Amino acid sequence: MVRPWLILGMVGCRNVVTVASPVGYLAAHHPRAVWVVAHDGVAVLMTDPRARGDTLVGTVAGAPAAFPLPDVAVVRASEPAPARTAELVATLGAGAILAAALAIGFDQHAVAGVCVGPGQVVANAAPCQSLGPSLAP
Repeated sequence: MVRPWLILGMVGCRNVVTVASPVGYLAAHHPRAVWVVAHDGVAVLMTDPRARGDTLVGTVAGAPAAFPLPDVAVVRASEPAPARTAELVATLGAGAILAAALAIGFDQHAVAGVCVGPGQVVANAAPCQSLGPSLAP
C-alpha cells in the first residue's frame, strides 16, 4: 500500500518562475517543459525544450516547434519548492496528530461534561443543574 505522505514527498510543491536567460536555464536545468509567451501574447507549453543558437526548439501539442528568441517575451518554468513542501508536510502531520488525539480523547471521554434531564439515562452523566425556569412546554 502506498502511503499518501510518500506520494507527497515524491511530487512536492512547485513554483513557476520567470526565466531570465532561457538559453542558460535550459542548459543548466534541462526542464521537461516550459511555458513560452510570445510578444503577441500567444502562450504555449513546450515540452522537451532546448536552445539551438538563438532559437527555442521543442514540442508543442505533439508537433515540433521553434521560437526565435527575439520573438519570445517570457519563458516560465516549474521548479521544486522544498520549503513549501516541508511546510505542507508539517501542517498535514500536525493535523493528523491533532485529529488522532481528538478521536482518542472523545472516545475515552465521550460523555464527560454531559448532563441529563429528568427521565434521560446516559452512562457516567451527571444530572443537569437548573439554570432557571424551564423553557419546555
